[in-house]
Amino acid sequence: MFGRRNSIVMETNELTEYRKLVNYVSKGSNYRTLNGKDVLWLPVQVPQNVSVKEMLDDLFDKYKRLIRWCDLFKFEQDDISFVDDVCGKIINVLDSYLSGDVIEAHKVFSDVMNLYDNFFPTKDVENDILFYRMRKDLDLKNREDFYHLPTTMRNKCSSERFSIAGYPCFYIGYSKNDCFVEISKTGSMIGMTLNEIGSLKVLDLTFSKEQEEGEKLIDFLKAFPLIASCYVVTMNSIDTEKAKFREEYVIPQMLTSYLRLNKKYDGICYYSVRYENLDTLGRGENDYRNLVLFTNFTSGCEHDTILMEKFRPVRLKVYARKAPKER
Repeated sequence: MFGRRNSIVMETNELTEYRKLVNYVSKGSNYRTLNGKDVLWLPVQVPQNVSVKEMLDDLFDKYKRLIRWCDLFKFEQDDISFVDDVCGKIINVLDSYLSGDVIEAHKVFSDVMNLYDNFFPTKDVENDILFYRMRKDLDLKNREDFYHLPTTMRNKCSSERFSIAGYPCFYIGYSKNDCFVEISKTGSMIGMTLNEIGSLKVLDLTFSKEQEEGEKLIDFLKAFPLIASCYVVTMNSIDTEKAKFREEYVIPQMLTSYLRLNKKYDGICYYSVRYENLDTLGRGENDYRNLVLFTNFTSGCEHDTILMEKFRPVRLKVYARKAPKER
């Protein structure tokens, strides 16, 4: 669903339900979106002179057609109505936000999340994985150098996909290559592990083998409109990094705001959108998953020390390396 399709040569009856669906969609022009890619292709690349809202409107139209017409497995009418409702509400969120009614946009987004309340994929952050934290600065040597931005430096906390301007979040990657792609070709990096399993729970916007069959696949397909809305990449500007407003950030930032307000989760697990040929099941240095963890501050503290102390530095020796060439 992200970029690369695994070229598996096998009989159709040996494929999982998900792989059958991918094959089905890739063969039909009915499921091509405005960017020329099929409706399940992520990240959602918005062509020149097309707005994010127009792109999602087209994608949702093709997606609703897919779940109605695809005969590989049967979507119940309640599931179809659910997807219709979610798609319509997400477009209404963008309509309200872009017309200046931000309060109404947040209200409608809360309605979307209430629909997902019982089955949206979540997970406990692993404590048997080495995570990586990177900074662009060279030769950083102290653990504190790798903390999130302190409250005294909110002016440097920019608007990012899952970060609201002025609110510091803590980002870590599942691999060194992921950090190179996300942060910089060179810089300082440190490894860290979570001290205790179950101490952090995140909303999971990634895909696993367990979701390729049965009810878990149905749940993922019901969640797909919201997931796709968080993986939009615009192509309208050569220098989008300096854009004052990023329309593709509206939905993911609202997701952060909602989860923070309701205190249901400690963060979000998501894929990098900077690597087009992403393998969703890649591990090791081919693992391009990230965690964005929300911060909470007590009076007089510049950092979320409770969150920082949940992690143990494993590789205190920081280093600078060049990023690998893109494949």
